[in-house]
Amino acid sequence: MNAVPYAEFELTAAQSRTLAEHLSYVNASPTQDFESFRMQVAEIMTRAAPADLTRLLCTVRSRSAHMPAVLLKNGPLPHVLPPTPSADASATPYNLPSTAFLVGCGLALGRIYGFANERGGALIHDIVPVFDKVRSRSSSGSRITLDLHSEVAFHHNRPDFVVLSCLRNPPTAVAATLVADAGSCLDEMAKPDVHQLQRPVFEFQVPHSFAAGTPLAARMLPIAVRRTYGWDVRINCNPDHTSTADGAAAEAMARLAAKLRAASRRIVLSPGQVLILDNKRSVHGREAYDTDYRGADRWLQRIYVGASAGHENPDQPPASPR
Repeated sequence: MNAVPYAEFELTAAQSRTLAEHLSYVNASPTQDFESFRMQVAEIMTRAAPADLTRLLCTVRSRSAHMPAVLLKNGPLPHVLPPTPSADASATPYNLPSTAFLVGCGLALGRIYGFANERGGALIHDIVPVFDKVRSRSSSGSRITLDLHSEVAFHHNRPDFVVLSCLRNPPTAVAATLVADAGSCLDEMAKPDVHQLQRPVFEFQVPHSFAAGTPLAARMLPIAVRRTYGWDVRINCNPDHTSTADGAAAEAMARLAAKLRAASRRIVLSPGQVLILDNKRSVHGREAYDTDYRGADRWLQRIYVGASAGHENPDQPPASPR
């Protein structure tokens, strides 16, 4: 099994300093006035982002190259990093250069959006350990490994890209992100198994993180669909949230899960790094890690991105922000 093919791009120290300086002038709140925040970030990225980075993001967006994941290194960070938030309800209300850079990268990939049933429709998510969710199979948990999955797998309008920005990942309690190339794994499976995975006989349950707001029903869906750009795969983070009454389909699903685990790659994110995940081609997870809830725990920020109309799945309606 080949390692996950992913591209890397590292900003020079001068490029990172320049972006941090320009992005620090954004004077809108990313949570209270996202539209103004977005417009200011877009204008700065147009002027100050390195041309090579802009070209790479355009390539990722077009899916013209096989890039299940892209790792950006040495992104801008704040001079003083605030303590890790203690709750996952919404993103930090004030501007950080790292948050602005995250949003700038997302805008180059498409349109940033959220779901009303998840985190109150927030567009930027703080991914932090939450004390009363320590053993949950979610981004708020920490003591249990988060299985390989697609983000928002059950939803008809799941993101094309998931973008993660690392602000803090302490070496004494480091948590590795796990990534696997789902498309390549499918290509290596036996044809009968691939046929089973393409049948809409899998019931995808709605996770607890979407419990707020209007109730959402489980859906009968295929795990894999062949698109013009390759395989489009959906995997729930909790194995118990996907089931089928068909024995052959269940066996194929189990074999795919085993192949994904065997093919997964550990990526230990460092502050200033941004990981772009193609949510249709790759699956991702997270190892368990220790916490102390004193403001120095692991802290990522996350956004969901929908690609332009030309690259959305033909059977999906347009995305609806919040």
